[in-house]
Amino acid sequence: MAEQPVADERLTVPAVVSFLSAILLRLVERNDAASDDQRAPSAFQGVQKLSISVCHYLVRIFRYACCSPSCYVVAYIYLDSFAGSRQAVALDSFNVHRLLITSVLIAVKFMDDVYVSKCHPPQETEQLALGINNCIAQL
Repeated sequence: MAEQPVADERLTVPAVVSFLSAILLRLVERNDAASDDQRAPSAFQGVQKLSISVCHYLVRIFRYACCSPSCYVVAYIYLDSFAGSRQAVALDSFNVHRLLITSVLIAVKFMDDVYVSKCHPPQETEQLALGINNCIAQL
């Protein structure tokens, strides 16, 4: 899999992130051109367009979420399913960022989440809690 370097980090971005951003950008541009005045209100609809591009938004999610590349594939499947099932809510510039972070979050919970049962020794649970706290602190 080809990877692209991020300019200010030693982290490399998987090609799936670039591919997903290109697909979403084309879809958003098409839906923006098709329905400028006919946006249906929804919980995900923003009041104004965000200044960050979809590509930079996905790279930022990748940088801080620390999830596997397969999560982005599953997130795209969720977005495609949502867009296909709700004809009134089209993926446009006013809702793409909110729907994207929601679908990535759900994909991470489905793909990368680790279940920890209560039967683990306290030492392992404390190490897991410290790791989670360190991840949160880095955000």
